[in-house]
Amino acid sequence: DQMLEVLAPMTSQQFISEVNKDGVSLVHQVAMEDNYDAMATLSKLPYFAEVVNDASNEDGWTPLLMACSRSNESDLQTIKLMVSHGAHVLTPKRNDGLTAVHFAASNNDIHLLDYIFSNSANPKLIANLKSKDGWTPAHLAGFLNNFDSLNLLIENGANLQLRNQNGLCTFDEIIRRDNADLLGCIWSYAKYIKRDLN
Repeated sequence: DQMLEVLAPMTSQQFISEVNKDGVSLVHQVAMEDNYDAMATLSKLPYFAEVVNDASNEDGWTPLLMACSRSNESDLQTIKLMVSHGAHVLTPKRNDGLTAVHFAASNNDIHLLDYIFSNSANPKLIANLKSKDGWTPAHLAGFLNNFDSLNLLIENGANLQLRNQNGLCTFDEIIRRDNADLLGCIWSYAKYIKRDLN
């Protein structure tokens, strides 16, 4: 393959330093475009395990995070390929601390969430990861009225009482956005949670 002939002699640092006008490397661009065939070709590079976790761009995006951030369009085939070649699923974005779980919850991508949970030794820990602002995946799912992802997060141990830096829990975010239907759906769950009156 011609692309491999050109790229294989490079070092991982040379590969990473070759960026487009947006400041992203080829592996980032391929992940963003969800191009499985191109990613499969890149995965044959001797240094792929190093570049698949590169977060040296301005905001700290890894290729996996770029793939996961696509609005419920992520093709698990490409994501699974990256993970099987060393991509770290729980690496947070450097500037805000968002993880693949946060993006999946934001995009209501239950297939990605299910993949992450089913490959985790501790789904409850993952369901309660906090961003730098204290937002959990459940905060985002509730705020964005994403019933399916919130339900899957609850099934995997999401604590809806965790508070973000604004002092708001998932229920507060649901109410703040006037997501009455979502609140109604999870109300039976809410009744069993001890109310925090402080």
